[in-house]
Amino acid sequence: MSDEGGGPGRTADSEREGVRAKAAAGLLIVPAVLAGLVAGLGALWAAAAASGNRYVALAVAAPALTGLVWWLCRSALRRVAGLQVRRWAPIAVAVVELAVVAVPLAGLLFGGPPNRPIAAGPGTQYWDLPTGSRIAYTRTPAQGERRDTPVILVHGGPGAPDGPSPLAPALAAAGFDVYAYHQVGAGLSSRLSDVRGYTVARHVADLDAVRAAIGADRVVLAGVSWGGQLVATYLAAHPDRVPARSWPRREPCGCPPSLTTGT
Repeated sequence: MSDEGGGPGRTADSEREGVRAKAAAGLLIVPAVLAGLVAGLGALWAAAAASGNRYVALAVAAPALTGLVWWLCRSALRRVAGLQVRRWAPIAVAVVELAVVAVPLAGLLFGGPPNRPIAAGPGTQYWDLPTGSRIAYTRTPAQGERRDTPVILVHGGPGAPDGPSPLAPALAAAGFDVYAYHQVGAGLSSRLSDVRGYTVARHVADLDAVRAAIGADRVVLAGVSWGGQLVATYLAAHPDRVPARSWPRREPCGCPPSLTTGT
């Protein structure tokens, strides 16, 4: 007997076609989510560039991302979800993407304090170093009896010169000339035409050229964060250009530690 009017065979084919259609619709969710993410981040960048405010950027990007993901997911989810799920599922997908992806990413992009341009103060001066760097610096002169060894403050980052350091007036009051400089590529100092030139070796060479520009045979270095790493690298390269200091040493006999001079 033929199965002209429909029967088990046609029913099975229809079910397979329905499964394939639902699978294809379900796959549309992936590009929908990606497209929503791209659109949301685009809105985030555009709003941030236009307003300069992270909160305005998020306020613009959130509805853009949510709305586009909802619209793209709606048709796909309607074919693979039940009637009661259709209404909230696209919104749920968009909200989850917003919470899990967009907001943390925005926090990484705009999580720090707003950028504030650094303005040259009345005490800002410049060194044109033989390394090719034009370095901005400020000098806090010593008060009272002046010590022979100046102090150089080395900021963190890389690329994040600090504001006025409380160390400068404190050290100046103790008789030190204090120099705070902006490393090449940061603050008011010059930029390099090739980013591959920003190396630790270049910073070490600049720091030694700063020492020479001051006219000091030896200098005291005070670094914070990345600046501490730069100071350590400089000490390894030029141990004779910092003051000798006393280090505790335990005698081989097991006697109490004594003090020995070294760099």
